[in-house]
Amino acid sequence: MQSYEMVFALRPGLEEEAIKGIKEEITGFIGQNEGNVEEFIDIGKRKLAYEIKGEEEGYFLRALFSINPAYLDDLLKWVKARDNVIRVIITKRRKGALLEKEERRKSNVSSE
Repeated sequence: MQSYEMVFALRPGLEEEAIKGIKEEITGFIGQNEGNVEEFIDIGKRKLAYEIKGEEEGYFLRALFSINPAYLDDLLKWVKARDNVIRVIITKRRKGALLEKEERRKSNVSSE
């Protein structure tokens, strides 16, 4: 199992129930393919740098998850095929990367 981070933009006009449904669909897909979703982080609505699929804004979500790398391409294709997803990127996470980032943030706050 490898840890990944996925950031994706949804169409901005979605209701909260639709967003919850997308999270559940993604969690189900990852679970069916030997994976586990650690958490979803709602980033919120942001203006896009350029128009994507006719949208000038997007509602951004971040998912932290683990999955067998053999299923990663299937996940990416499946997410891209969703009508309400306008952009997606998946990156590999290093073990302990989140802890290191949090420690750096705390040390920067302490030094101010």
